[in-house]
Amino acid sequence: MESAEDLTRAFEEMAHSNDEIFGPLLPKTGIALDIACGFGNMLFYFEKRGLTASGFDLDQNQIELARSLGLNARYGDLSTEIRNVTGPVNVISAMDVIEHLRKNDAVELLRQIYEVLPSGGILLLRCPCADGFTGAHDIFNDMTHRWGATSIVVRQILMAIGFERVELLDISLPRFPTTIRSKVRARGIKIARRLAGLLLRLLGVNAPRIWSASVVAVAWK
Repeated sequence: MESAEDLTRAFEEMAHSNDEIFGPLLPKTGIALDIACGFGNMLFYFEKRGLTASGFDLDQNQIELARSLGLNARYGDLSTEIRNVTGPVNVISAMDVIEHLRKNDAVELLRQIYEVLPSGGILLLRCPCADGFTGAHDIFNDMTHRWGATSIVVRQILMAIGFERVELLDISLPRFPTTIRSKVRARGIKIARRLAGLLLRLLGVNAPRIWSASVVAVAWK
């Protein structure tokens, strides 16, 4: 098990990466809930942004380590925690969750999240993406994964539930780079993908909409 000090350093790096992905898409104040929070990296990020964050998970060891960092993590499962949400929740994150559920249960969870969010509330959803060449790795590298989806299917599900706007993010490409290094990296990735897309078209293959193995959907109610 990692120490609290090691986790803090790792979470600081993750928070910076998350900010380069989400940037101004997320509010800097409000209430956030992280579903299946694990060690608490999203809780750490939300708190760093100024949100009041809490989360739940079934792994008691991970919860205890998250608490050692001062994060508001508790034991709980999906079947009860979403139904027990009271008061306004501005942001709900469900990172690497729905692929572990049966499809009907995954859609029902997303519907429940939609009902809990107020108008203008935001869902952050991450799951393996079947668009690109590496998506199958994330879909099938865990025996508990039940299914995977393309970015188009993810958008269709969220729009069908009722979300007004859905933005799909490629997590390997910083949307809002803040350092010279990340700006150069982002530009290099875009150039490489344009060239790869051209080669694929010459081969009669469509370039993927999302190149990364997982996709993040930001959905607004």
